[in-house]
Amino acid sequence: MFASIRCQNVLIYLILLAISSLYLVKYGGRITPHYGWLTAAYGVLGCGVFFMWHRRYHRLAFDLNRRYQMALLLLLIGLGVLVMSIIPIKTQVGRAIAIQEWLENLFQGQFPYRAESLPSGFPVLFLIAAPFYLLGDIGYLEVIGIALFVILVGLYSQPADRLLRLWVLFSLPTTYYELLTRSELFTNMVLVITFIFAAEMWLNPEKIDRYFILLAILAGLLLSTRLIVAEVLAIYGIYTFRDQLRHGFLFAGIMSATFALTLLPFVLWDADYFVCHGPFQRQGQYLPTLWMIDFLILSLLTSWHIRSIRAVFFTSGIFLMGIVSAGFIRAVMLVGLQNTLFANDFDIAYFIFCVPFFIFAIETPRGKEST
Repeated sequence: MFASIRCQNVLIYLILLAISSLYLVKYGGRITPHYGWLTAAYGVLGCGVFFMWHRRYHRLAFDLNRRYQMALLLLLIGLGVLVMSIIPIKTQVGRAIAIQEWLENLFQGQFPYRAESLPSGFPVLFLIAAPFYLLGDIGYLEVIGIALFVILVGLYSQPADRLLRLWVLFSLPTTYYELLTRSELFTNMVLVITFIFAAEMWLNPEKIDRYFILLAILAGLLLSTRLIVAEVLAIYGIYTFRDQLRHGFLFAGIMSATFALTLLPFVLWDADYFVCHGPFQRQGQYLPTLWMIDFLILSLLTSWHIRSIRAVFFTSGIFLMGIVSAGFIRAVMLVGLQNTLFANDFDIAYFIFCVPFFIFAIETPRGKEST
């Protein structure tokens, strides 16, 4: 069903270039009036380096041993902490403010979702950020998220892929946007990828044991960050349980029950406000519910053809990109391209949802190609 690895790599990189171009067009103007030239130069340079790698990867690829990986990780964390201490808090985006206000309300005994910033996340998202809020800067959450992604690349990449994936990560303006604005979108998806790798290690679809139950509970907690996580969990769920559907339904039931339990305290606290102005309503503003259901059904049907974990990442990236693109196109139709790009009618930062999945789907061709 899917194209060759080489064709997929080209498609992935074109998508990442398109996302980067959107970021440079929207935010480059705040740095230089020549943001058009900046975007064009980035595209030409990025394409050149990428295609040179694929023509000569056997000469360029070398392994990053554990010592270099640890040095890179410590350097990354140190730079991240330095950035958080230097960059003024006023650069943070509305999502960071929403997390702060949600937690402030909670600690003061007020209903957390009654905040001026209109928080849109589910409860677990804010609880994950709580330790960093108590440390004084939720921006550290994104530093940890990027560091965790680097660790995953080091642990679950072939030597020829490791350097390429890290280069892509740090060549994308989205990475620096997340740090500078103290966003948590990238970290949210990295946690989902971490869950997938953990499930690959410990989940046996033919056996119901403590790992099965624990991972189902963790999946429910991840679902209680953002609803779009359901798309990835559905794709991975079909890939994992297609030969054990009864166990798959049990896994989904435990996951759904866990998700519901995380919402129950807030429903009991203020049901009317939670239903009318809570995360379901906020997240549904970007894309109609029927569209989301259509994407979910299509992803479930597509997942039956997946035969590798790499294909899980590629398919997840495609559907996440499709969902956000549908919301972007809808906004353009409603308010026009200029307002969609430069006003507050649509947040293009949501395009970063697909980025970590695409990075893990990039692979240097070697031997017989397969998906």
